[in-house]
Amino acid sequence: MKCRWWTLLCLWLAVGSAMAQRPRGDELKARPRTSARADLRFRPSVYLVTIDTLRADHVGSYGHRDIRTQALDGLARDGIRFANAFTPSPITNTSHASIMTGLLPSTHGVLTFGAPLAPEARTLAEVMKEHGYATAAFIGSVILDKALAPGLDRGFDFYDSFPAHLPKTASRYVRLERRGMDVVNRAENWLAKRRRAQAKFIWVHLYDPHDPYDPPEPYKRLYAGRLYDGEIAYADSALAHFLSFLKKRGDYDSATITSRRTAFSSTTLQRACRSSSNSRKAPPRKHRAELVLQER
Repeated sequence: MKCRWWTLLCLWLAVGSAMAQRPRGDELKARPRTSARADLRFRPSVYLVTIDTLRADHVGSYGHRDIRTQALDGLARDGIRFANAFTPSPITNTSHASIMTGLLPSTHGVLTFGAPLAPEARTLAEVMKEHGYATAAFIGSVILDKALAPGLDRGFDFYDSFPAHLPKTASRYVRLERRGMDVVNRAENWLAKRRRAQAKFIWVHLYDPHDPYDPPEPYKRLYAGRLYDGEIAYADSALAHFLSFLKKRGDYDSATITSRRTAFSSTTLQRACRSSSNSRKAPPRKHRAELVLQER
């Protein structure tokens, strides 16, 4: 089967390498920076999808038989699924800071909610932007708003934060979080206004599996008595919608997709440049996918 390149990027190799070195703050300052907008012959768009509090054992490709996660299972089938992965922190903004910098919390400085990212910590978005990528982030929770996670927006041309002032009567899904379909629609609308030829780094964060568990219909009815699974199935449907959008645009085959924790909060799902680890023939270089679920 022709392997697809998925654009859910957590850049596992880059993150793992940086974390293994555990650089100190003074070492960060001394690091040489790569030349801006390097002339790369092939620059695929990169998509990082993170899903908060997603447990690996509640995904079909990891053995769960009573939940529909067709989009995630497809990424695992067409790409590479990691059996083991470990997150540096059980806190949403702290773990995302590590994803974006490849650094441990003790180095990047985000040890709790509201803590700012260390000024000397370089983000993945900054690196991508320096190499000519258009960068954008679409978040599903106010926890990752740039006012509550200062510095995490560095390097993004567009960071879809929550409105600064909202009436107290506004719904939870306006003040505190966004449904997964709302998040992907925002990302799709942004992408629709950009040239296809422009290389892009897009971060899409889905928060639905986080409590309180209140999935929309029909997931509330289909998963009555186990609403957490209903939230996961709904988040998976939002991911499927986003992947379908990329396919219709013609961006799917030439992109790099990584799904993590999918960079998540209690668990992380990652999918970055890989093809499945079974005996099938490896896919062409331009098609890669990686799926990793990290338990906290």
